[in-house]
Amino acid sequence: MTDGAVHGTVVLSVQVGLGGRVEWVHIDHDIGGGCGEIAAAALREGVFRPAIATDGRPVAHIIRYEYEFVAAK
Repeated sequence: MTDGAVHGTVVLSVQVGLGGRVEWVHIDHDIGGGCGEIAAAALREGVFRPAIATDGRPVAHIIRYEYEFVAAK
């Protein structure tokens, strides 16, 4: 934060359920200014393609998600 604007990368762990819906989000690295919670809230609304096991069935999985905030010019 050099000019009052918050910018950087928020890192989240996200559990995606069998149907592709987000089950929980954990903020692993926050950059402040409310950015971690903004990124987490956005992901909670998301739907992903579920992971597929070797037998062809969908499985729950945890992904690392990076959400980059860039200061407007």
